Amino acid sequence: MTEKFSIVRQLDTEKLSGKIAYFVHENGHNPYIFANNATLEALKKPYEQEMVFTSFDGKKTLYKGLIGRYQSYKMFEDNTLKYGEIELR
Repeated sequence: MTEKFSIVRQLDTEKLSGKIAYFVHENGHNPYIFANNATLEALKKPYEQEMVFTSFDGKKTLYKGLIGRYQSYKMFEDNTLKYGEIELR
C-alpha cells in the first residue's frame, strides 16, 4: 500500500513522523520515503544532523535512488512528486 500526502505550508515534520508511525502500525513494516529534490533539500536544512547520507568512496553519492535516511527510514528522490508532497511505500 502506498500513501501520498502534502506537507507544503511549512514542512511539517510532526505530520511526517505521525504518518510514518501510522504507516508502520497499519502495514507492519517500515516505509520507504519518497520526495522530490526541493522537498528533500528543505527537509534536510533544519535536520541535517538527523539525515545520514549514503557514502561510497568517501563521497556523498546517489545509489539506486537512495539519498539518505530520515530518522532511520530510507529516503529516495522522486521528482514526479510536487514540492512538499511525500509518498510512503
